Amino acid sequence: MGYLPYMGQDSVARGAVNQRALELIRDAFKATDLTQQQVADRAGMPRSTLANFLTTDRPVHVEQLVRIAFALGADATVWIRDLEEVRRSEGARDTPVTDIRDRRRRSGSATETSDAADRTEDLEAADAFRATEEDIEREQRELTEEP
Repeated sequence: MGYLPYMGQDSVARGAVNQRALELIRDAFKATDLTQQQVADRAGMPRSTLANFLTTDRPVHVEQLVRIAFALGADATVWIRDLEEVRRSEGARDTPVTDIRDRRRRSGSATETSDAADRTEDLEAADAFRATEEDIEREQRELTEEP
């Protein structure tokens, strides 16, 4: 049975960010002497999943990208920053919080209450970003530690 995209998945797979993620994976894989099975084992995923990333336009989830980066000896934070630049070059705003705030203002619901909510969302987004960086660092340590 072939890979069947669900609603929206096909457009995500063809998007510039996903295409760049696949390019990063493919280039790093080509630069190693590792087999698909070795990389898949190190990344904790089936070889078929890795093979799909190497040969198709399958969407890459952040966790998969980080695991593959570590398995290939790449710095996942560098990859993520690269993907952020791709996203920004597409004309995207800096944060999803900005998008939420702009939608509220365009809909006419910008009030003092929503401004306070915006500030809270900004703080929550910053906390989530820090948590993500900490998760990546912890994951990298765990994957590089000897069992």
